[in-house]
Amino acid sequence: MRERSFLALCITGSVVAGSALLGGCPATDEHAHLAPTAEGVTVLAAQTATPEDGVRIELAQTDQPLSGMSVRIPRDAFAEPRAVVITCRDAVGLPPGAEPLSPLISIDVGGGYADRLLDVTIPVGVDKSEHPLACYWDADSGLLEGIPTYEYVEGKLRIKVRHLSQSLVVLRPPPAKKGVLEVQPAFVPGRDDFPFPNYGSYVEPGGFCDGAVIAALWYHTNPELRGSYAVREHPLLFDGDEYWQNDVLGIKWVVMAGENVGETTRGKLDAASKLRHDQRTWDHFRTVLHFTRRPQIAAIYPFQNALIGHAVLVFRAVVEADGGYLVIWDPNYPGQERRIEYSVVDGFKPYVGGIDPSGTTYEFHWVSYRCTSTMLERERIAELWQRVQAGTIGKGTFPASRLLWDDPALGTTNELTLDAEMLIETSRADWFARLRAELLIDGAWQPAGLRIYDSADPAGVHPQTPPRVGEHAYVIVVTPYDSFDWTDAFRLHLRYTQD
Repeated sequence: MRERSFLALCITGSVVAGSALLGGCPATDEHAHLAPTAEGVTVLAAQTATPEDGVRIELAQTDQPLSGMSVRIPRDAFAEPRAVVITCRDAVGLPPGAEPLSPLISIDVGGGYADRLLDVTIPVGVDKSEHPLACYWDADSGLLEGIPTYEYVEGKLRIKVRHLSQSLVVLRPPPAKKGVLEVQPAFVPGRDDFPFPNYGSYVEPGGFCDGAVIAALWYHTNPELRGSYAVREHPLLFDGDEYWQNDVLGIKWVVMAGENVGETTRGKLDAASKLRHDQRTWDHFRTVLHFTRRPQIAAIYPFQNALIGHAVLVFRAVVEADGGYLVIWDPNYPGQERRIEYSVVDGFKPYVGGIDPSGTTYEFHWVSYRCTSTMLERERIAELWQRVQAGTIGKGTFPASRLLWDDPALGTTNELTLDAEMLIETSRADWFARLRAELLIDGAWQPAGLRIYDSADPAGVHPQTPPRVGEHAYVIVVTPYDSFDWTDAFRLHLRYTQD
């Protein structure tokens, strides 16, 4: 992200009869003192937002295209005073098929993410049946990014965002053409997703779906990483065997992505999506996939304002005569393609799935488009990736853990230090029963739970079960004492010989 960032908003779409295409940004008499710059940029307003009061800027009702536009920066949105400068310029250089209904609008607030939602209302001048859609537009890359509509009232489109960066708003290119809008490069579940299902962890007991889609999206759209190998080919994220429980760095990465990125935005994102409108949501996904060919995030709920929800990744839209469907990766179902069906008449059909893989299913009736750059703070996720590479991801958030083995012959307790080359040999049938785990919580080692997995019983081996005869690999998962929430994992090579 740039140090200085702008919101370049442009509402695009087909124009209602009798309306002109509003692609220019003429200076009005009222703003004559704010003359266009040499680059064709017109300054419309300049004020200061303070942490104590914020600022509300409203453009006067004149005959200019942006009459009635407003920008509200609430108090405490930024920790320091920010100069707010609103400019516009002609909407040129947009992707083919984008029809602007406004000039490009830039709102310079000095860059960065706000701690509270920034409220922008833009006059559009078309009937709501035209479905104008707000999108960020990056002039350097030419990429579009959809912004959920908060509400659309009397010809004004209102959005709430966490950052203001170069942007555009487009309406889907009319008419809707039958065909497949595919992410490029293709996103393939079983290759580009994570192998571990969305079970809870010590940090996020309810599941890490937000972090999973954020991390998968970031990885897939990072050219340097994606050009090397997919997620399931990365040695730090996937060890290539049947023990997904042992993908320690991968699991901690997606958990921390949700904790450090997703958790700070969930409430804000829900607040930014007041309007439920299935056709507008369908248009968002279809339009942004059409122009960007990048995966998009969807949040789904059993009903509007539900307290439980789920995040999935949309990587394909199939447009048919009577609607179509979104093809998704659901973190509850690794390696699978699933779909959310859409009907022109009935809207989105209920998607049946869970908020985690426990087996409890819901009908998700409400599909919400998520602004990816709000969910995905690229600088922060990049910092987390550096910790993955350093092997320190989750340090200070996940508690340290250790395995102990009680030796009945000597009456001692030994801490096991396991590595890939270490082989433990035993003839004790009660070897697992004498294995214990502890977690370092609040500076003290406390008893923890453990689960034992091997290829013969991937559902888990009971600690009272004797090891299998011969040499085998096991994964020991450490959990809190009173739950099954994943906290850490160790690989154990054990050779058991019966007496």
